[in-house]
Amino acid sequence: MKNKDGIGITMLIMSIILFILNFLLGWYSDKIYNSIFFVPIILDGFIILLNIIFILYALISRRINKSKLILIAIIIGIVSTIFRFIFPFRNIRTVLELYVYEDERLKIVEMVKNKEIETDENGNVDLPKNLRKLSSDGVITIFQNDENGQVICFWIFRGMLSGSHQLMYSSGGENLIKENETGHPIINIKKLKDNWYYVDTDY
Repeated sequence: MKNKDGIGITMLIMSIILFILNFLLGWYSDKIYNSIFFVPIILDGFIILLNIIFILYALISRRINKSKLILIAIIIGIVSTIFRFIFPFRNIRTVLELYVYEDERLKIVEMVKNKEIETDENGNVDLPKNLRKLSSDGVITIFQNDENGQVICFWIFRGMLSGSHQLMYSSGGENLIKENETGHPIINIKKLKDNWYYVDTDY
């Protein structure tokens, strides 16, 4: 009986660890991808493989050992694997961080307005180390900053061929964002709150 419960507890702990790994990878994937592109692909593949191996091993163990804890571990393992791919990590993280980091982002917006920040020829600004959390790759892009308004991009995910996702500050609403559309067409604009928009582009 003790051996049966011991295996069940071990499997349950393993399933919980995998659930946490799946959650952390989903939550931070955009930031990781923007920092070290190929590592997350390998890491994602490794975690998926671990999930599959764990579920198969747990199913085999369940046939030998009828412990309810193993059954619970199997359920957690399956839910964890599905959860990794269907849970809207990016959307929820963006909305949460919009409120958590709003004051710091507004300070950046004010600094841009007062021309206290220098940009490169493409309008990009490297944020200081303590503020790099405000944009997935530590860079903001200024599309417009003049007497007619401001459009400033805090990157959510800076894609290459897979599309980009941006948190835009626009003092002129959707119209000003559309006026600043680059060679990469805007696919979708969603208002999150006054002056803040979630923007998807095709590149």
